[in-house]
Formats: sequence, C-alpha cells, structure tokens
Amino acid sequence: MFDLIYKSLDMVNIGVIVIDEDYNILIWNFIIEKISKISKNYAINKKLCQVCPTFSQKKYKDIINQSLIHGQSRFCSGILHKAFVYPSNGKQNTEPIRQNMIVAPIYIKDNKYALIQIMDITNLLDNELKLKTVIKDLESAYVDVKASEANTKRIAYIDSLTGLSNRLSFHNELSNSILSTNINKYMLGILFLDLDGFKEVNDTFGHASGDDVLKEVANRLKSNLRTIDVIARRSGDEFTVILKNIKFERDIAAIAKKLIYEIGRPYFLDNGVANISVSIGISVWSKDGNDAEELISKADEAMYHVKKTTKNWFHFYEE
Repeated sequence: MFDLIYKSLDMVNIGVIVIDEDYNILIWNFIIEKISKISKNYAINKKLCQVCPTFSQKKYKDIINQSLIHGQSRFCSGILHKAFVYPSNGKQNTEPIRQNMIVAPIYIKDNKYALIQIMDITNLLDNELKLKTVIKDLESAYVDVKASEANTKRIAYIDSLTGLSNRLSFHNELSNSILSTNINKYMLGILFLDLDGFKEVNDTFGHASGDDVLKEVANRLKSNLRTIDVIARRSGDEFTVILKNIKFERDIAAIAKKLIYEIGRPYFLDNGVANISVSIGISVWSKDGNDAEELISKADEAMYHVKKTTKNWFHFYEE
C-alpha cells in the first residue's frame, strides 16, 4: 500500500513534501527531487530547514507552525514570495524561479503533519511576461498606425504649403455647410480668389519667394476672417472661402473689400518688395445653387468676369 502511495505521489505534477511536528521530512516526491536536485534518499528523515534553507526564515516557519498547531492552510504566491525550493546547484542566483506554495495540515490520530505543495510557475509567468510584451508592442504599433492614419488624413485634406484646407476638404466643408445651414435664416457666401500679378512675382523674385507670398496671403486671410469661416488653397494662386451665417449680401461685399485691401498691401521679401492684387468672384447659397460644385463653378465664373474687366475687385455671380 505504501509503495502505491509513494508511486502515486511521484506521478503527480507538483512537488510534495510532508513533514512531522519536528520538521523531519517524511515524503519527498519526484517533482521535488527534480526541482531541488536533491534525491529522496538524501532528504528523507532530514530536517526541512537543513535541506531547504528557505524554510529557516521566520515567516515560513510561522506558516508551517500555524498549519501544524492550529490546522490552518495557507497559500503563498510566487509573484510575491518568488520561490521556496531552490536547486542545490546554486542556479537560483542566475536563473529566476517562481513557485506557488500551499501548506495544509494532516492529522492522523494524535500525530500532526504538514503537507507542503510546490508548484513551479516559472514558465507560466515567462509566457505571461512575453504576452504582456506582445500586447505592449501591439498597443504601440496601434498607436503608430493611428498616428499614421491621422497624418495621412491630414495630408489628404491640408495644403502642405500654407496649412489651409485643400480642394477636397473645401468641397466636403461646403457640402456639409449646405446641409447644416438654416435656409430661412442664413445664407452662405462662396468666394473664389485669384491673385493678380503673381506670375510676375515668381518671374522676378523666384519661386521660393513666390511661396512666401502665398503663405503670407494665407496668413492675411486667416487674420481677417472669422474662425467659423473656411479658407482653402485650391491650386497655384487660387483660394476659396466659405462665409458662414451671413444675413445680407452687403456683408459679403464688405468682407470682399476688406480682403482686397489686405491682400493688396506690399509683401516684404528677403530679396525685394512684391505687390499683387486679387480678383474675387462670389456666389451665394441658396440663390445661385444648391450643391457645392454648382456654387464653386459660379463663383469661379464671377471671378473670371473681374479678371477680364477691372481686376483687383469683386463681382457677384449673375445669370
């Protein structure tokens, strides 16, 4: 019968130690042999603290005594306590080991014993750490992907030179503005701006200076329009504007005059002073159309009317 018991204990996948009230080792199974590198023949009948010095510590003696004397069971986590049975070859100094321990009482007649179960969780924690590392890497990659998506979206909708909205963004903004504006209360003013004399700036001062002029035009537009208005660089020296929450056409005209003045002020460059003007065509929602393409087209048509006549002025679309 005892052979069967010992054979069974050697087959289980946890380390098993049984000691008596005097800390003498009575059972030392195969897994404990494997963990400690100490044979059963050597360990049996020796003191637990002699074979496993960790149990000389007061906190572990107290746990065992609580089991022997008061019949209490205790679980000790390897996350907190690290390990309890180390290899006798000293590898605990270089290789991290993690073990869970359960101490439980066994009472047979008047005899008291403590059952100590040791479970090696080193690989489990290693795998958990690897999993956490993988998760962290995935989270970092996700952040990078979202940042890349945001940057791609920004590039898709922003003019790289001026930082203004681009043609696609302006079209979307105008479509959304048409849907969200109260037709009975407000109108939208669509301004199509084309710079007069900009080619001469490029020819005289160079394209780098021409870019500086375009950036300054963008700054002047932003400085003289409201935050609710939308400003875009359509292409080259063409800009478009959505004036929102407009009640009267005369308000659009006043803004157009102001922009003509501001854009017409001198541009002080590193290699000279440039002067340009601007021709502005205007369409009004909903009088001149009900969709973005139609309104932009009619503002463009009105702008060309100014180009062919006076330049440096504005014109409302007319049938």
